Amino acid sequence: MHIMVTTDGSLDAASTSELVAHLAKAEDTVTVLTVVEIPRSLLADLRSFFEQRDLVQGTHTDDEYVSAAQVTTVSPNWPGDDEMIDAFIQDQKEDRTGALVDALKGKGLTVESMAVEGADPTRPILKAVEEAGVDLLCAGSRGRGMFEGLLGSTSTRLARRAPCPVLLLRT
Repeated sequence: MHIMVTTDGSLDAASTSELVAHLAKAEDTVTVLTVVEIPRSLLADLRSFFEQRDLVQGTHTDDEYVSAAQVTTVSPNWPGDDEMIDAFIQDQKEDRTGALVDALKGKGLTVESMAVEGADPTRPILKAVEEAGVDLLCAGSRGRGMFEGLLGSTSTRLARRAPCPVLLLRT
């Protein structure tokens, strides 16, 4: 059986791993998935702003994601964006899934983690479920969305559209 647990980082690692460990057998696979929103429109706006300038004398960068090389011309493709975004997604994956992955491995389960980009988490989650042939999807009942206090809009859409059973975890 393949179990996928989706999280935005708000699931409690201890209680979630305890529940999943009761559902999974030693030979089963567990995937922990998070969807990271990248504000692509902001990147486009920044590119547009800098393209209007004749010369960039250097940019303020976050050295963790971008090298500190001086910029003397502006490329319309900004090739560094993809590397910076990939690094950001990997950091978010570790931040959001790390504790849960460690807790599940501590229960003796085979675990992998994934992070995908998406503005609305529903579509990338459903795509990952179909591509991986998931047998059970676990998701938090509420996340970090705008409508806290209600059954989350993402969990509602997952429960309605997923091609497999969905287990909503109280968060």
